[in-house]
Amino acid sequence: VTIIASILAILLVIVFQIYPLFQRPTVTLLPGIQVAVTTPPLALGIDEYREIAFLVASDGLLFTPLKEGTVAHKAPLPDLGTAKITTASQLGRGPFALGLSDGRVLPVEVRFTVSRQNGKRTIAPEARSNGPVSVDPAGRPIRQVAYAETKAGPITVAAVEARDLVLVTVTETKPLIGTPTKEESRQRLSVPTEGEITALALDARGEDLFVGTSSGQLIQFDLRDPSAPKLGRSIEATGPTHAKITTMSFLSGDRTLVGGDAGGGVAAWRLI
Repeated sequence: VTIIASILAILLVIVFQIYPLFQRPTVTLLPGIQVAVTTPPLALGIDEYREIAFLVASDGLLFTPLKEGTVAHKAPLPDLGTAKITTASQLGRGPFALGLSDGRVLPVEVRFTVSRQNGKRTIAPEARSNGPVSVDPAGRPIRQVAYAETKAGPITVAAVEARDLVLVTVTETKPLIGTPTKEESRQRLSVPTEGEITALALDARGEDLFVGTSSGQLIQFDLRDPSAPKLGRSIEATGPTHAKITTMSFLSGDRTLVGGDAGGGVAAWRLI
């Protein structure tokens, strides 16, 4: 009897889980949240419980609770100084990077500490910068940025000019005895395109870099050997319209790249 009851309980759980799949989908418009920002947000992220969002604006990072009656607050970023944020790398995969108006890139990590007080969940957001990376000694604004923290060290790719990229890699060596040492290297990558660089995407392993252009091209670089990057394939991602690629990001697992263009088109590419 116990075994039969257990099987029936399992079947009930399965039915309860799959029952919504047979119902017609519905869409409910929720009320918007007013956020006091003076410039359009450059990027948007959210915690796993969907309770606190964070906006990247030109003057900093803003945490915004999604409940009525709560107040947004700005995250302190001392390394930002007087510079303005001009762009941001893909959010939602751990540390990300902010491109600054003075030629620097600022890696940032957002953490959400979860605790319970009187039976209620409390989420405390926090932003930490890991020290700026000097990309352009001339201090020109960063146009686009991609960032990944790999086992060998962080990789930063930034666009300062219309058709050129700067690749900055930091390799950390940990000896058995003594203090760890860091070796930084930088090199310039020329992008073969008639347009301008408008979007960047770098997988979490730091192996495949994709460049989107204003003429609709999607160009791949192989960074498996960061000291000798290889130019890969190039495709006309937006077809005969040659619409500008405006954004790109990887789905979970980093094997599918999704891109959007200025004509409202969205496409996905599977990495093989």
